[in-house]
Amino acid sequence: LGKVYRPLHFLGASLCVVGGILTMWTDLSASNSESQGTTSPSHPHSYFGDILAVTAAVLYGLGDALGELWCKHIDRKEYLGMLGFFGAFWCGLLVIFTEYDQVLDLFRDWDNFFPALGIMCLYVPTLVLYYVSASFFLVTSDATLLNLSLQSSNLWAICFSVVAFQETPSSLFYTALVLVVSGVFVYELLGNESRCSTKKRPDPVVDYQPIQQSC
Repeated sequence: LGKVYRPLHFLGASLCVVGGILTMWTDLSASNSESQGTTSPSHPHSYFGDILAVTAAVLYGLGDALGELWCKHIDRKEYLGMLGFFGAFWCGLLVIFTEYDQVLDLFRDWDNFFPALGIMCLYVPTLVLYYVSASFFLVTSDATLLNLSLQSSNLWAICFSVVAFQETPSSLFYTALVLVVSGVFVYELLGNESRCSTKKRPDPVVDYQPIQQSC
């Protein structure tokens, strides 16, 4: 995409990666310490979940990089349209094959139907707002900063862990969060500079120029 990366960019990304590694290490060490004790571990497979999450993050980052390419150099609206169309198509197929019975149960139990419908009415517009906002962000910035910033969502994980499970994370978890936030700040210091201009596909109506012929 013609992005110019400088040493501070690599430093910021490295801080975020180290923060992610510390998060995985915290879960791995906590799981091992609980499994060696007398009580059964509360989260015995959390580190395996982290590995799956990292794998998903790589694919997610690839998708955002392609989204940056499409939003900057082709057509942002077409990108959103195709994302919504194919996303609805494939998710609909997954629901039919994996959760068909659970969906039918919602229509049989009206006490659960309306709360579930209310959650969907809140969740779907929020998700649409996120992707529209992310597309504007990818036009002015880059996919790397977007994905690094999403790592700061660990803050919400800490709040949920404390409030819902009454579990206080170890100090390494807070250190990882500080590293991620610092990495995002350092990465953004130099801004978004590109070697090539961000030209979109020409509009056949607006950019039409008549051919001049000489006799």
